[in-house]
Amino acid sequence: MSNQKNADKKMEIILIIFALITIAFLEYIFFAKVLFNDKLIGETNDSRLNNLLVEHWYHVFCGQESFRDRKSTRLNSSHFVGKPASR
Repeated sequence: MSNQKNADKKMEIILIIFALITIAFLEYIFFAKVLFNDKLIGETNDSRLNNLLVEHWYHVFCGQESFRDRKSTRLNSSHFVGKPASR
């Protein structure tokens, strides 16, 4: 009986390892173009918004701002420098 339990346990471990290797391989295939390309996903303005959000959450976790402080997350002209619209 214990030999059967050991065999089942080994089979379970082998299946888990196989599943993890399969997931890693599929992620590599899916993200290969992103990982090995020098370009970032999205526009330049997306990174500015991301920086503002990270800075806001940093201040929230440090206790310098409250979670509901709307002034700190609002974009205004001093935060955003955009290109003029072309026609």
